[in-house]
Amino acid sequence: QKDDLFALIIHDIKNPAALIKSLVELLRSYDLTAVEQQEIIEDIAETTSKIVALSHEVSKILALETTQLNLDIQQWDLAATANEVVRRNMVHANKKEISFTFEAADNVPEVLFDVQKIEEVLDNLISNAIKFTMKGGKVRVKVYKEDSNVIAEVSDTGLGLSESDVQNAFRRGARLSAQPTGGESSTGLGLWIVKKLIEAHHGRVWVKSALGKGSIFAISLPINPPSDK
Repeated sequence: QKDDLFALIIHDIKNPAALIKSLVELLRSYDLTAVEQQEIIEDIAETTSKIVALSHEVSKILALETTQLNLDIQQWDLAATANEVVRRNMVHANKKEISFTFEAADNVPEVLFDVQKIEEVLDNLISNAIKFTMKGGKVRVKVYKEDSNVIAEVSDTGLGLSESDVQNAFRRGARLSAQPTGGESSTGLGLWIVKKLIEAHHGRVWVKSALGKGSIFAISLPINPPSDK
């Protein structure tokens, strides 16, 4: 399984690497205007960032598989954490003219979690929602209490997932049928990492979706988690 996973990653790295090579050769081979040179440089920078993102995903996988996951667990406000991640993703949503809203219930208690890890989880779910939502669509983030858990829910009016996609969404290296609507990169590894991190918090992650009808991804964290020895 690991060999298959890394074969997919290498395949994903080869394409942008080849594109960078072609762009550099274009810079060296032709008499270009300053504007054309700047456009090529921007393309190189954007493509390089995709390779860097892939390498980060590989590093996360190796860290999750080869070492025990160490969490800095403290009492935190999940709503405030989610609101901060929403703020950081606002620029991306605005570029795609997506209506991006956040709401939190009044009765949400603080819960125990590692802020950095849960920020990573929320950033993955929120950036995915924006990535797979068409221009002019809607993304909404909600935090609320339900029974003995605090829920963070990310809903969108995007492309949605097939039944097969829903069943495989959190499998390592799963390739979902939906493609980013603005040419963004997608590794197929983020949701697996989300699942690992949430399970380490004794929580749960799930998705509700249908093709053409958007998606709802949610995580729940227990208010009174079992103690880890």
